[in-house]
Amino acid sequence: MITRRTLLIFNFGVAVLFMLVGLLSIYAMNIVRPASGTLEVPPAFSSTVLNSIAEEKDPEKLRSSAVFYYELARDFRKARYAASEGYLYDVRVLSFFVAGLFAIGGLLVLAPARERGGQI
Repeated sequence: MITRRTLLIFNFGVAVLFMLVGLLSIYAMNIVRPASGTLEVPPAFSSTVLNSIAEEKDPEKLRSSAVFYYELARDFRKARYAASEGYLYDVRVLSFFVAGLFAIGGLLVLAPARERGGQI
């Protein structure tokens, strides 16, 4: 038989689990995309390398190709971070929404019990 206590444990327990998933997605966001102050630019993508390629005097076509591919690689890197951030944001919103629904369900289980004097 399903009792009031069972429904409360189920609803609030599942709400806590989904809240935990949402909080873990926030933590994972910090791992995937650290704060801008802690993010170091790899030597291959540093501005000094770009400047040395752009200031190359000998082969003009090689220089233009190198600048193009450098900017392309930099945009790919930004796109990878943006895609990861989008997926984690979706998981976070969905998990907090579902946790809210289960918490409301737990509160709805409590409401009739209060009206009847604590009995179902």
